[in-house]
Amino acid sequence: MGPHAAETWLDACASADYAIAPARWRLGSRYRSDELERICAEHPFIGQAEARVWLHLHRDELRRAVEHAAGDGLDRTAWELCEALWTLWSRFRHFAAWEATHRLGLAAAMREGNRRAEARMRVQWGFALAEQQHHDAAAEQFAKALTAEQATGHHRGEATALEALALVAVAEWRTDEALDLLGQAQAALYRAGDPVDARAAALLMFHRGRVLFRDGDIHGAHLHLQQAEGRLRGLDPPDVYNAALAHTELARVHIEAQEYVLALDLLDTADELRALGAYHREAEALQELSWAAGHFGNHPVGTEAAGRILDLRTVLGRG
Repeated sequence: MGPHAAETWLDACASADYAIAPARWRLGSRYRSDELERICAEHPFIGQAEARVWLHLHRDELRRAVEHAAGDGLDRTAWELCEALWTLWSRFRHFAAWEATHRLGLAAAMREGNRRAEARMRVQWGFALAEQQHHDAAAEQFAKALTAEQATGHHRGEATALEALALVAVAEWRTDEALDLLGQAQAALYRAGDPVDARAAALLMFHRGRVLFRDGDIHGAHLHLQQAEGRLRGLDPPDVYNAALAHTELARVHIEAQEYVLALDLLDTADELRALGAYHREAEALQELSWAAGHFGNHPVGTEAAGRILDLRTVLGRG
């Protein structure tokens, strides 16, 4: 695979990534306004579904493109491909490919001497580790990313690394530490400039709600999660994926408070996640819905949820 082929794969992958998650913050040359306009014109996708199918169909070729770029000394192309693969790997949990590509992307960024790219690769690889419950290894990558971001004075990236460290802390029920890290992340986000990244601020509110829930503050969790969901849905374009995750967490709060009827609208949330192809997250929403509906006896919503969970276990290889 020559340099031109690797660049073409990068263009198409970045266009598909943007079609699926236009609101997320990115690093890389393809996401500048002029380049973004070019790649979306050259590699158009009619909505998220088409982009998602394309990424799934070509994920092996895209992985090989990273390997070839890294092996041929195309370091910038290698790590930018990893950035463009983030939505595919993170939402659809292709862990082996995710880790393999981001190891190469990290090495490429370090060879290039690009500390912001190094930090980005460490954060993204760290999330692959965290999703598999490798918390110590994930925290190591996040901490190294934080050092790199602080060394360059890149406050937006600093906020992301602090947020990631907070998520490891909450996963291990270190709620006081998680709240402190989220406070530091918010401060870094505000140092990043005016206007503040509204999506990033909403995600920090979402995570704070999760921590408060685990800390037993039902009222505080409800307030933060409800506001976070509203802000995520109010973005232009809306961040439907993270809004659905916030709503799923809010339903958990309702269930804990024995407000089971307020969790029955999770069927709509599950439908949103299915439309996005986020089947693991859909299964999580349906599991909460099944639990809530169980308190009403043979509720038809619970019956539907149980049937869909069985179907998803087959799709996801669990049945």
